[in-house]
Amino acid sequence: MNSLSHEFDTKNTMKTAVKKAFQEIADSVPLPVYQKLVRRGVVSLFYHLVDDQPVAHARHLYPHRPTPLFEQDLIYLKENHNLISYEHLARRAAGKVKLPPKAVFLSFDDGFAECFTVVRPLLLEHRLPCTFFVVADLIDNRKMYYRNQVSLCIDRLYALEAAELSAALAALSAAFGVNLGSALAFVRWIKNLTDDTVIARVCETLGVEVAAYLNTQKPYLTSEQIRVMDAEGFTIGAHGRSHRKLRGLSAAQIEAEIVGSCQVVRDLLGKSPVPFSFPNSATGVDRRLLKNLLLDHPFIGLLFDTKGLRKGEKYLFNRLWVESPLYNPEGKNSLQRVLLRAYQNHLLEGVRGRWQA
Repeated sequence: MNSLSHEFDTKNTMKTAVKKAFQEIADSVPLPVYQKLVRRGVVSLFYHLVDDQPVAHARHLYPHRPTPLFEQDLIYLKENHNLISYEHLARRAAGKVKLPPKAVFLSFDDGFAECFTVVRPLLLEHRLPCTFFVVADLIDNRKMYYRNQVSLCIDRLYALEAAELSAALAALSAAFGVNLGSALAFVRWIKNLTDDTVIARVCETLGVEVAAYLNTQKPYLTSEQIRVMDAEGFTIGAHGRSHRKLRGLSAAQIEAEIVGSCQVVRDLLGKSPVPFSFPNSATGVDRRLLKNLLLDHPFIGLLFDTKGLRKGEKYLFNRLWVESPLYNPEGKNSLQRVLLRAYQNHLLEGVRGRWQA
């Protein structure tokens, strides 16, 4: 080993040691201390999927939340926080009521069927409010979100035997003009795809029958399930027509996704206003456009983003993604641990911001 390589390895070792020591010190600080340092009137949490076993259409996208762990989350929240409904939050935003101490707003994105079969019974048992944001075009399993198709393709590839895997990778490489020499290379490639047409061709090449999967597995909520949840007191919100990222879209396209999806939910339930959560995030979406949409369409309720503990506008609330690999890399961290990591990360972001200013 030459001196330059030795110096590089030594610096890396020191960085790792410093990082580990810093994390140990940060972890030794109790969560309530962080909560006092970062005061928020309400902390908003959101999930996607709760189930005892990972499901094929989501297992390769992010860690799912096991049912026992999710119930532990609910018990922790009941014992240490005050869960508020969307109606309470909306009245607070209008200046009509105050928030209770340690208020938490709970929600789910994407409208997976497990929201009805798994999450809903637990919420009813513990008598806790929740808001479910559904993707308009996916209701009744009419279509499948392209990222869920990606997960199905990865699941299909991993199930192949060695000879079948080699043949599939060769066929994909030839069909799409890419070099896919391994399953890992395929995963990296397909996760970067966003074109529905290309992903449909990948599904066809691998023999993934999306229509059959929708018909037999029914991964998304149905209209009837949504009506039942609404009747039971849960709030149903919109999450876009197609779950498209809004950043980079035209003003007309953004309006179609927000207004159109809220209209679908309003018409389905006969209720308004309808809250809206941004697919992925609201980053890059013109705030003047959002304000105008809210003025022009009073049936649109509060808006929800995904920026963790950051403060948002009066009409736009940030939420913390509990399943995020940033705070929960293996999907097994307790909610207390997730919150601890989130507060640590938020404070560290603030320090970095001041250094760069």
